[in-house]
Amino acid sequence: MNFSIISDELVSDGKGGFLGSVSTITSAHSLEEFGAIACQFHITPAIFRDNIRKKDCLQSIEFLCYDFDSGVKSQDIADILTQRNYPFIILASKNHLRDKGDGKGIIERFHVFIPVSEVITIPSLYKSVISSFARFVKMTGFDTQCTDSTRYFYKHREILYNIEVGVKPGTGTGTLFYTTWLNEQKKERDDHERAVKQQLLDAETYGQDELLEKFKRSKCFNSAKTTLSVDGERRKRLYGLVRYGREKCGLSEMTLRNLLLPLCVFNPNGSFTRAYFDKTVSLTTFK
Repeated sequence: MNFSIISDELVSDGKGGFLGSVSTITSAHSLEEFGAIACQFHITPAIFRDNIRKKDCLQSIEFLCYDFDSGVKSQDIADILTQRNYPFIILASKNHLRDKGDGKGIIERFHVFIPVSEVITIPSLYKSVISSFARFVKMTGFDTQCTDSTRYFYKHREILYNIEVGVKPGTGTGTLFYTTWLNEQKKERDDHERAVKQQLLDAETYGQDELLEKFKRSKCFNSAKTTLSVDGERRKRLYGLVRYGREKCGLSEMTLRNLLLPLCVFNPNGSFTRAYFDKTVSLTTFK
């Protein structure tokens, strides 16, 4: 089992830091060895091209990873996976059984790692399998916002459960989870084609002025426009606005550019730059 390590100097106590890359690649011959390394080092279960930690550079990931911090008991998750005969390891996170000041009090906070039968090399396949596997085994309560293949994990406190023997979930061609992903991809393509057709129909029926007014009245625009000038999720907000404007409202690149550019406050030393704006607003297809 291969995975990546992030050195201490790249990670702050608050779990932030310089996390755009990983430090080195390592391997474990058992889940127990994997757990021991994950308690000693910060890890990301994926391997990346040139050690750059982003989806476009994903080379492989051999685990399904779940983050539980909602009060779910680790014993319940262990029982679910044991009954299904899956190998897994559950590790206590940094704030396991501690009050981290988020209003949840002292609760179990832990991560679950399930080795898969075939390495996953496609980010969208990983994200799909995370969801479909959880539905399949009826496992709920994990953080659905933390299902990205690039996710990193702060060094763990201890091993809570470790089951080495079992049948690894199948993720290769022909398996249930792979087929589910293919169906999701087809639905996305079909939805996109329908959106494009509707966009062309609207463009024939209305001019850009009418389409722009439709966009300005949308909940998407009014809920996101003010966040383009503050730190946080500016990149995500801009992407969402451009996608909605293109796919749902049929706006042209020039119309979107003229509307959104005055709302943006760029950070030349960060990730929300004018170059990112220009690249995003010119997109015609979306993932």
